[in-house]
Amino acid sequence: MSASMDIGDPGFYMDRHSGCGAVFALLAFALVACSEQSVREDLAEEGRPPAYIDGYTDGCRTGLFRAGDTRYAYVKDAARYRAEIPYRQGWNRGVEECARGQRRLQGFVDETGY
Repeated sequence: MSASMDIGDPGFYMDRHSGCGAVFALLAFALVACSEQSVREDLAEEGRPPAYIDGYTDGCRTGLFRAGDTRYAYVKDAARYRAEIPYRQGWNRGVEECARGQRRLQGFVDETGY
């Protein structure tokens, strides 16, 4: 922010908040980088079996992809989905929750411009 700007100057707010987009992007990247491991740990602490956890993480990647995050792809182990109820339950929950979260994040980005 330049020294000559004051709070009444419309550019004040733009300059004052211009770093927010970079901070938000960095925070989002950090969350994506560590979130899968922490989600796996949280689900294990809930007592979810490994098949459920695997299904959830695969489903989450799919949900993110379906909601427009091109860093991810559709992931489903079709044989496990058919044969293992916990995998199927986890996959379905992961798709739903992660797609909903991605849509909310995108709505925030669209609304705020960050």
